[in-house]
Amino acid sequence: QRSVTNDAPWILTVGATTIDRGLQSNIVLGNKKVVKGEAINFSPLSKSADYPLITGESAKATTADLADARQCHLDALDKKKVNGSIVICDGTNDVDYSTTDKIGVVQDLGGLGLVHITNNEGAVADNYGDFPATIVRPKDDATILQYVNSTR
Repeated sequence: QRSVTNDAPWILTVGATTIDRGLQSNIVLGNKKVVKGEAINFSPLSKSADYPLITGESAKATTADLADARQCHLDALDKKKVNGSIVICDGTNDVDYSTTDKIGVVQDLGGLGLVHITNNEGAVADNYGDFPATIVRPKDDATILQYVNSTR
């Protein structure tokens, strides 16, 4: 890195960068398809390992409402199903639970990561720290859901 300075107040100094401000946090599926996500996180997950991917609906707790499970609400997911998995949460019509709220639910149940399908957030990429989370737009969810529904 270098600094740009000037010696007199009437000289204009211009600095430019080539850093893309689209902060991508993509999902690479087992069939090598890549789905664009956006977030800032410092994921501890290995780039070479495969991790189980499960929908909130598939991880539904026995006594939970199906819509609450699909949206990864508190007390709606089964810990045994979530533990060790990356969970896909539907947030397209869910204004009550933010991505951060859903991270808390999934993380408390032993989940390894979160894919939040929503248009409600993400105008500016949010920072989720060291928990692997990404926001995917509903227009891209079909690729993920088709993959999950076609594999174990």
